[in-house]
Amino acid sequence: MQVATGSHSVTLQPWLVGLTAVVVFLLILFTILVVHRFLKKNRSATHTRAHTHTHTHRLSDEKTVLNFTL
Repeated sequence: MQVATGSHSVTLQPWLVGLTAVVVFLLILFTILVVHRFLKKNRSATHTRAHTHTHTHRLSDEKTVLNFTL
């Protein structure tokens, strides 16, 4: 691979091209995993709040039923 810088031409070694490709791939993979974890964390926090609210509402209904029967 040749890179033109001004009037000079630089040829990169094949191992350097491979190393660069691997590093770029790992950076992209790391970014995707971080974004996925962040979205998963937000989704579970929203789901937990909704589930807790439903569970509390259900408990209050059960208490009402128990108080009514006693």
